[in-house]
Amino acid sequence: MPLPHGYADYLATNGLYPSKQISTTDAIPAFANETMLAVSAAVALNAFGTLSGMQNHFQAGLSFAHTIHTEGVGTDANHTHCTYQYHNDSSWVTILDFYSDQLLGLDTFPADALAMQSDWYEQQLLPAGTPFAGGLEGFDVNSGIVDWQQFAAATSSVDFQTRIVDVVHELLTSGVVYAPFPTKYFVQGAKAGEAFHADEARSTVGANWALLTMQGREVILREQGVVAKSEL
Repeated sequence: MPLPHGYADYLATNGLYPSKQISTTDAIPAFANETMLAVSAAVALNAFGTLSGMQNHFQAGLSFAHTIHTEGVGTDANHTHCTYQYHNDSSWVTILDFYSDQLLGLDTFPADALAMQSDWYEQQLLPAGTPFAGGLEGFDVNSGIVDWQQFAAATSSVDFQTRIVDVVHELLTSGVVYAPFPTKYFVQGAKAGEAFHADEARSTVGANWALLTMQGREVILREQGVVAKSEL
């Protein structure tokens, strides 16, 4: 696995403290030490180590997760949410790769990390949905991303899942949105509930099945007599 091995080596060296780059959308410029990129690196290293049998990469992924969450490098001081950028306590971001971590059964991050984020997402939920990030000085995020909300819901409480499904249903049946499954849309302000016309009918609409894929995984595991790690 020479090509994936090279990527894994890069992440092991550079993934915990990412260089200045974009991790979300181009609506927010690049920063160094963005938490979501570090989370992605942790999950990727665990996945590669699990597939390849290379324990050093597997352990690196778990070590990254411990630093980010347990030691709090990627959370606010009160441990209430993952920050957008290290040591910027007011900032936050939707953590996409908690979904892939759980879907693949890697459990790179502990259950209390998911519970922490679930509680935070519920606190950020507006009538029209959740913004994809917030708390960054100089950047007023007034939009949500449907597929990101679905990824977040898939690893959150049943209550949050239900509320997000209701929000998306209302968006699709509002009569204001005409393209199937728009991605980016306004969640607050005068245009709340309206989609960005440049962000409609994208390939990322597949993420709207995130909840079903997670539930399907649990069904398959039970049929095979396997207990999910999350239930241990």
